[in-house]
Amino acid sequence: NKVLESSKKGKANVSVQLDFIGAKAVFAKRKTDHKARRTLFGQCFQQLKNKNPDMFKVGTNVRAFRANYVGMGSIDAGGPYRDALENMCKELQSPALPLFMKCPNGRLELGENRNTYVPRPSSTSSFHLQLYKFVGKLFGLAMRSKSLLSLDLPSIVWKPLVSDIVTDSDVQAIDRVSWKTSEAIREHEEKVENKKMDVSIFDSTMRQFNFTVPGSDGKMKELIPNGGNVSLQWSNRRLYTEKLREFRLHEFDEHVKAMRSGLSEVVPITYLSVFTWRELESQIA
Repeated sequence: NKVLESSKKGKANVSVQLDFIGAKAVFAKRKTDHKARRTLFGQCFQQLKNKNPDMFKVGTNVRAFRANYVGMGSIDAGGPYRDALENMCKELQSPALPLFMKCPNGRLELGENRNTYVPRPSSTSSFHLQLYKFVGKLFGLAMRSKSLLSLDLPSIVWKPLVSDIVTDSDVQAIDRVSWKTSEAIREHEEKVENKKMDVSIFDSTMRQFNFTVPGSDGKMKELIPNGGNVSLQWSNRRLYTEKLREFRLHEFDEHVKAMRSGLSEVVPITYLSVFTWRELESQIA
């Protein structure tokens, strides 16, 4: 906390004009604000993206900006600001923005962490990464102001923010069936090695699988070039498990790297290394 206190800046005189009614309509109709202009998050992003990130380096219980609701005559004594942040979190965890989605366990109603959200795998354009970077700045603001964000994110998102290593169990925590094929390969491998199954049986059994896998969004991804035309067999089983593991562990690397970039503009990057991922989560959400 001394680190945050010593790097604190004076309160910025920044006002954000927000069309609350328009944003509410997008959220209610479950439309997606692809250009980030109509949601409250999008409006804040557009008005603050080029501001000096020092504006987020506030003290405890200090606002980073004044929120003025257009046409509603609101004077921000703190209420509209907190309300805006609360609604931005709701937007982030809804179809209103193309950034986060229910984790596979949540969508399939399996396993644990069903209420958590993960980045959308397909949202990796330079514009999307700017939006994730802005999310990171909001993380930094939460750490400094002690005003927590109502976000439900799993360890696979928090861990890389503190340079912790994502493990197989972090993947399983959001997607219970993620290692299903790997487990089947291991079971069949044991049978072959124990002379209870012939390699030809392994090949005929596993031929139904190819080098593609459903991502966290359910869309098929190739593990190797032209993977859809490469069948799984005994000779390439190790390559398959290696590529599957690589894909699962690093599916959200780009998204989290962008968030960490934004966070590091508000909180010194070296300061993050003192936290475990659970401690960081408790500082932000």
